[in-house]
Amino acid sequence: MGDPLLAASRDASVLDRPNVRGRKKAHVAVNVQELRSTYWEPNGSLMGDAACNPARAPLDMSVASEAADIHPDQRCQRPGCAARWPPYRGLD
Repeated sequence: MGDPLLAASRDASVLDRPNVRGRKKAHVAVNVQELRSTYWEPNGSLMGDAACNPARAPLDMSVASEAADIHPDQRCQRPGCAARWPPYRGLD
């Protein structure tokens, strides 16, 4: 079996005027890559994009979870993400 499908929230630090109010939706991670070590990122750090709009802002992969563990109320429902969500396996 392959690597699990990951989900994370957007990294708003790259935006000029990020919305910092309210709970943020989780997005399905695509184009996930392991970054090379730099002085601010350890080996094994991940970078990924949101399936619904990869060009908007990268995902904060430091807080990524398996997509199946994200509660349906917290899932992005835009077409790119909605089509990729696996069945929810968490506890209600």
